[in-house]
Amino acid sequence: CNDESFRLVRGEDICYDRYTIGISYSTWYHARRVNTLLLPVLELLDQYNEDRQFIDVFDLGAGTGAVLWSLLLSKMALQEAGKDIPSIHIKMLDASPFMLEYNHKYLMPIFFNKYPACKDTTVELTINSWVNDTGRGLINPWIFASYVFDHNENYELVEETFGTLVQNVR
Repeated sequence: CNDESFRLVRGEDICYDRYTIGISYSTWYHARRVNTLLLPVLELLDQYNEDRQFIDVFDLGAGTGAVLWSLLLSKMALQEAGKDIPSIHIKMLDASPFMLEYNHKYLMPIFFNKYPACKDTTVELTINSWVNDTGRGLINPWIFASYVFDHNENYELVEETFGTLVQNVR
């Protein structure tokens, strides 16, 4: 599993179909993803139109929840600075049941225990490919797909399918 994870360093893809992937991924790559997402997410939330009361986040390839952590840490920081932040619902999609199970059983409980003020955010974990219809429309959607395009194979199909998804949520 670690050997597969190091394939990311070389720009290659890895397999997420092993029960050990969650712990391996979270020991080094999860923190890196949270770190790279924090500033952009903080800026998005800070510039957000306060008239809207709800953000519906659709996290494609959610893995161990880096988008979740970045959103909630940013939300908490802005609230501590006296800003009103809308309610957030996060739908985390991943094709790997092992990643989502690890996130659900270990990382989320630890995070919410450390930051109880974030418990008001609703989180929905779905084992599903992002290209499949979820049967649920999005309200005021934010779509995170930061690592959907890191593949060399099938990039035309990924781009076309993502474009269709974006057109359908407008």
